[in-house]
Amino acid sequence: MKLSKKFHQKGHIIFLQNPKIIAHSWLVINKENLLHEINGSLFAPPTFQYHHRIVSTSTGVVASSTIAKRFPHYDIEMLKGFLLHLEYCQKITDSSILELLSAEFQFSSDEFYYFPGLVSIEKPQNVWNSLAGPVVQCGWILRVEDATSFFTPRLIQISLLRVAFQNAFPVKSWNRGFECPSICRSCSVWKNGIFWTEVGTECLLEVAEQGQAVVLMFRSLNTNIQDNNRKKLLFVRSSVIRTTLKCVEEICPSLNVLEYFCHPDQVQYPPKPCEEMALYSINNIAKAVCQRSEAVKSDNPPFHHLRLSELLQLEPFMSCCFNDMFDDTNQNKLISKNDMETISECVKSEKIFIALSDRDGESADGVILTWKSKTYRELRCQLAKFSVFGSRNLQVSNYYHLGHNFFQKMYNLVI
Repeated sequence: MKLSKKFHQKGHIIFLQNPKIIAHSWLVINKENLLHEINGSLFAPPTFQYHHRIVSTSTGVVASSTIAKRFPHYDIEMLKGFLLHLEYCQKITDSSILELLSAEFQFSSDEFYYFPGLVSIEKPQNVWNSLAGPVVQCGWILRVEDATSFFTPRLIQISLLRVAFQNAFPVKSWNRGFECPSICRSCSVWKNGIFWTEVGTECLLEVAEQGQAVVLMFRSLNTNIQDNNRKKLLFVRSSVIRTTLKCVEEICPSLNVLEYFCHPDQVQYPPKPCEEMALYSINNIAKAVCQRSEAVKSDNPPFHHLRLSELLQLEPFMSCCFNDMFDDTNQNKLISKNDMETISECVKSEKIFIALSDRDGESADGVILTWKSKTYRELRCQLAKFSVFGSRNLQVSNYYHLGHNFFQKMYNLVI
C-alpha cells in the first residue's frame, strides 16, 4: 500500500483506496486510455462521432446506473472513484434532491452524481422571448447586504437542482433513459440559471449581479390565466421562494440577505441592475398588507408608489389578513362570523377563490360552506401555500431583514 501511495503521489498511477477493505482498493495504471474514453463519451460535443446521448443531461445530474450502462466493461465502483478523484463530478448527498430524484427514477437505490461540465455555460436562446398580448408578471429579488459577500457556488448549485426537480412540472409516464424527462421537456438549465414553462406560464430563476443577487421572474398571458393555471402559478411562485430561502438558511446561515419585489413593468431579461429598478422590500409590503393599505412605496429613489394589487397579483393575504391568524393563542379558534363574511365576499369576487378551492368545478357557495367550520390555523396554512410570504408571520415587524434569526422564525411553521 505504501508503494501504491508513493506512485500515486508522483502521478504514475491513481490509487483509489477503499477506506474499509484495503483488498477492494483499485490501481488505475493506464489512466490516459481511461481518461480518453471518458472524455470522448461524457464531454465530447454532439457533432463528435463518439458522442453518446445517453449521458447527456441539461441538469448535469447522472445516475450511477446510467454510467454503468455506458461503461459495462469497467467496474462501476472503480469508475465512480476515478471520476470523483479527478473532480469530474460530485456525489449528490442533499436529502431533498435525492428524495425527488428517487421518485423520478425507476430504482430508488440509485446513486446520483452532479457533473458541472455537462451543464451548459450559456443560457439557451429561447429563454424569455417576447410574448404577444397582455402579460401578468412578477419579479422577486434576493440580494446580499454586504458588498463583499456573494452567494457561494454550492448554494447556486443546490438551489438550481432543487428548483429543477421540485418545480419543473414532472411527468411520471416516461421511458427510462439518460435523465428525468421533466427536465428534458419542461425546462433548461445553465451554469447560473433555470427556465421552465407550462401552459403559457414562464418561470426563470437566475443568479445575477456577479453572484450577489438571485432573481426570480414569472409571467403569463392574460388569456391563459384560467383558475387552474392561476393556482399553479401562485403555488410555484410561493414554492420557489421558499426553496431558495431554505437553501440560504442551510448552506449560508451567516449570510445576510435582503428580499424585494420589483416593479412589474421592469420584469425583463436580462434583468436590469438592481440600482436601476424600483424595489419594494418584503418588510414594507408586509406592513402595507397588515394595514390594509392600497399602495406601497419603493425603497429606492425616485420612490414610486404602486398599488399592491399590481405588485403582487392574486396574493391571498391581501384579501384575508386577520389578527387571529397570527396569534398563537387564537389560531385554533373557529373563524368568526365577521371574518367569515369577509371571506365570503372575497370568494365571490374571486380574490381568494382559487386559494381556498380544493376541487375543480367547485362553486363559490361550496367553498364558503366548507370554510365555515374551519379554524384560523387551517386558513393560514391554506393561504400560505399560495403566498409569497409562505408561513411567515406578517405581523412580526423586525425580521424581514433576513439573517439567522429570521430563518428560525420563518420555519416555525403553523402546519
